[in-house]
This record gives sequence, structure tokens and C-alpha cells, in this order.
Amino acid sequence: MRLTSGKNNCSIIYDDARFSPPSLEKAMDFLIAQRQHIKRSLILSQIEEGYLVESHSFYSALCSLMKLKKIDSFIGIGASFQQYASCFDSSARFYVNEEEFLKEFDFSSLTNQTILIKGNEHFQLLQTYNLLQEYHQQTTIEVDLDALLFNLDYFKQKLKPETKLMLMVKAFSYGSGSFEIANMLCEEKVDYLGVAYTHEGVVLRNAGIELPIMVMNVVEEDFKDIIAHQLEPEIYSLRQLDQFIAFLHKENSSNNICEIHLKLDTGMKRLGFEYQDIPQLISLLKLQKGIRIQSVFSHFSTTDEPEHHADFTHSQAARFQEMAKELKNAFAYPIISHISNSAGISNFPEYQMDMVRLGIGLFGFSPNETDQKALRNLFSFKSRISQIRNIKKGESIGYGRAYIAEEDKRIAIIAAGYADGIYRYMGNGNYKVRIAQQEVPIIARVCMDMCMLDVSKISCQEGDEVVVFDRQADIVNIAELGRTIDYEVITNLSDRPLRVFVKSNND
Repeated sequence: MRLTSGKNNCSIIYDDARFSPPSLEKAMDFLIAQRQHIKRSLILSQIEEGYLVESHSFYSALCSLMKLKKIDSFIGIGASFQQYASCFDSSARFYVNEEEFLKEFDFSSLTNQTILIKGNEHFQLLQTYNLLQEYHQQTTIEVDLDALLFNLDYFKQKLKPETKLMLMVKAFSYGSGSFEIANMLCEEKVDYLGVAYTHEGVVLRNAGIELPIMVMNVVEEDFKDIIAHQLEPEIYSLRQLDQFIAFLHKENSSNNICEIHLKLDTGMKRLGFEYQDIPQLISLLKLQKGIRIQSVFSHFSTTDEPEHHADFTHSQAARFQEMAKELKNAFAYPIISHISNSAGISNFPEYQMDMVRLGIGLFGFSPNETDQKALRNLFSFKSRISQIRNIKKGESIGYGRAYIAEEDKRIAIIAAGYADGIYRYMGNGNYKVRIAQQEVPIIARVCMDMCMLDVSKISCQEGDEVVVFDRQADIVNIAELGRTIDYEVITNLSDRPLRVFVKSNND
């Protein structure tokens, strides 16, 4: 199954797996997991020959399943659907084949909804899928949702049964996606989502995400959106808390309880309250009937290097526990405490406390060698060859004539550059992409929207797929070339390449 953005503010799920009742139900489950639209539609193709579907009971069961899954509208493409039209709701539409459907259907009626296009091996409905996509892009980033769920389960198994789990989906879910990722996580019964900025939380709320969301970097101008969308702000200073209290006194006419998260500085020296702030913080919060502390937390700074900085990690944990204890003892209601991150879950399991925050590990990366071998990659960055050219010896290629051909060459130009996520330092022969499993170097300077490959030694043609990366090792290699970290490589992936979210649908 492939989830992409569609025209008219729709989301499109395309599934051409072999038909069976279980595969259809699995596709419907993926459809109803999408919370970004209230309305859901199913376009179902002619059932394959050989499958015993020529019966009234089969189509009646299909209608019952659609009602159970709350499918709002149905389009059947194939002669058998018209034969059993009496089984369906009066709003259902039927077409003899895809050609008739494409010719006669009013596609402008498909707006603000999630549409499942369920084809099969012989009746794929590929033209319908292509027509409904929002735009077509040669350069794509495929995101493996099965790998996401595998990684989540891997870390869940490390946690105590009572330990809560906050999943960090900031920075476009580390470059992978927004509500598309959050929708999957909601199905897994996690406890919290975390974002960096208020607008990230607003996007999730507008897409129907109802899980509690902590927002880490909140400024005064955000307070109205925080309240309107029931987001939970991180409070990290007395000045910020004073501003929030003043806003609530002035603007919170509903008198709803606002839940906050207190950030404590235990050595990271970024945001957070110092130990000496605790008495004043307690006194101030005890006066506020409209504010409830949902959690107190801090951030480990060296859990990814336990061999060098274990003592500092232990000192951070001890300081946090001391500060958290004072705050918890001051209030009659339970307050969650959390400090551990992805690396901390594996390297310092003794500090799970009430909750842990899982970020980069969810997306397939960990400084822990055992974890890294077990985790699965989510990202496949692909493009296609736009043009192949023959270059004569002595001719130059690209900006600055940075590459001069020392012999006759054959080059391929692909529609991806540094505005998409191919860094300039990957050019000039420093990085190799793959065409049909054969490695070829990026030559000359990487341009904003394209780059050039030396394909002199392989057989390829215009339109062929080019894999920039599809393995963790590729991403680590890119990071090492740029003297940076894997976090930066994936979070800096542009939103210009079309995101395609892939999930299996095997019986």
C-alpha cells in the first residue's frame, strides 16, 4: 500500500495487492487509521477471476464490512458490481471498466477525504491512482511504515510494563512526515507525542490527532493556539510562566485546566529551571487553579557516549530526581517524571522513571551498536534519469567547470539537487548512487535542482530509477562525508520530494 497526498485536499491510498477478504479488510483498516479527513471513500476494482465472488452473499458481506469500517462512499469498477447493485447503498456508483470510469466520473466531487483505491494484480487501477495524485515528482522519499512499527516495538520491549512512552515527531517527524506518521503511532496506543514548536502541534490537531501533545519551545505569541488546540506547553523559566499565567487570567474565559510540562536544567545548559528556582516555582504554581503540572522532565546530554560520560549521566539523573521530588511532594496529584531519550533507553535502562522519550531510535538510528544492527531503515531517497548525454574528452560539466572530462564520458542528469537533500559535498566524485544495483559517482558540482552522474561503465537509459540512499549505512556515509550526524541528514531532507508512505498488505 502507498499513501500520498491527492488533489482537492485528499489523501490517496493505493493498493494493488492480490485480492482476498483479509487483504481488503487490512487496506480498509489502514484507511480508517487516517484521521486527517472525516470522509472516507473506497474505489474497488473488478475481482480477479478464479475467486468465488459470484454470489449475493459475498457482496452483502462486502457492504456489511464497509458499514463496519465506516466507509462513506463506494465506487465499484467491473461488470459484476452492477449485477449485484441491490446489495449496495443507493449512493454507490458502478462502472464497467476503468476506461468508462475515467471518462464519465466527476472527479471534482472527490474533495477533503481519504480515498482507498483497491486494485489487484490484473485490474490495477493505476490510471486512476495517477490521476488523483496531487502532483507527480521524479524525486521521491519513500517512508517504510512497517519499519517504523518494527522500531517502535523494538524499543517497547525494552521498557517496563508501567513505563509510559512519548514519541518525538518534531522536525517533520525527523524528515519522514507529519500526520502520516502520527496516525500510525496513534494506532499503537502510545501515551504522548512531542513536537518542538506550536505550529507542528496545530498541524497534528487539524489532522485529527487527539493524543496529548507536548510542545517544547513555546513563546508568548503561541499561547492562544496552545489553548485553542489543547496543546501542552513546556514551561522552562519564571518569566515564561508569568507570561502564561497573565494570558490565562486575561484570555482563558472557559476556565479549563491547562496542563503544562516543567523543564528542569540538570546540566545540558539549554532551557530549564535551575535548582534555586524550585521554591518560587512551587509557590507561584500553588496559586494557579487553572494550571496542572502534567510532567517534570530534563534532558540527558551524553547518553550516546556511555564509555566517556557515564558519570555525568548519573549526576544528571541524581540532580533531576532531587528536583523532581521537591516538585512532586509539593502537589497532591500525580506528576510524571522523565529524562531518558533514545540512547538512554538502551544505555541507561535504570532511568526509565515514569516515562521515556523516543526520537531518533524510532526512525532507525542509534549510537548503541546492538540497537543499530537491529533497527530498520525507513528512508528510501529515489529519483530518475532525466537525460543521458555523451561528453567528449576535454569538455567541462556543470558550474565553475569543476569537472573536465579526461576521456569520452557518458553522463546522466537526475532531477534532484541540494534543494532536495543531496548535499553539495556529495558531488565531485565523493558519493555514489545506485542504478540497478550498480554504483555510479556524482560528478561535478551538485546543482540546486539536479546533479550529474558518470554512467560510462554501466548500461542505463532515460527514465531509469536512481537510488540516492535506501540503507542506514548510506545515510551514515553521507553524514561522515559532511562531518555531521545522521540526525542532520534526515531532518534536512527537503519537503519538495514527494513523500510516499509504504505499508505491506500481505495475507
